Amino acid sequence: MGTFGVGPFDSDGAQDLLEDLASRAPQNRAEVLAALLRLPIADPESVGREVFADEVVAAVAVIVTGSPEVPAAEVPRLAELAAAALPIVTESWGQGWTSPADAAAASDTVKRLSEALRTIC
Repeated sequence: MGTFGVGPFDSDGAQDLLEDLASRAPQNRAEVLAALLRLPIADPESVGREVFADEVVAAVAVIVTGSPEVPAAEVPRLAELAAAALPIVTESWGQGWTSPADAAAASDTVKRLSEALRTIC
């Protein structure tokens, strides 16, 4: 059983993504994020099978925080992909929380990420 929290980096999947990005050469990190974000866009049914909501939420957070994992020149392209992918995984992200407070906090996480994306796009 994995660890899962309401913040964008509070899951094993998010931590795995961060570790994967850190292990790659800086010039390859943007493509890793882009490939991850393209999965739910190309096939929304892939959510929960090939890509997981926590991974997409973490990828969006990496993009909007201006993380060093993302070259500045790639941010606009990645932000557009993130803006398209995030709504697709929102329903999956919002399911299964053990308390109403966690569900509300998870929803707030998505709302803040969406707002941040609007400032970039």
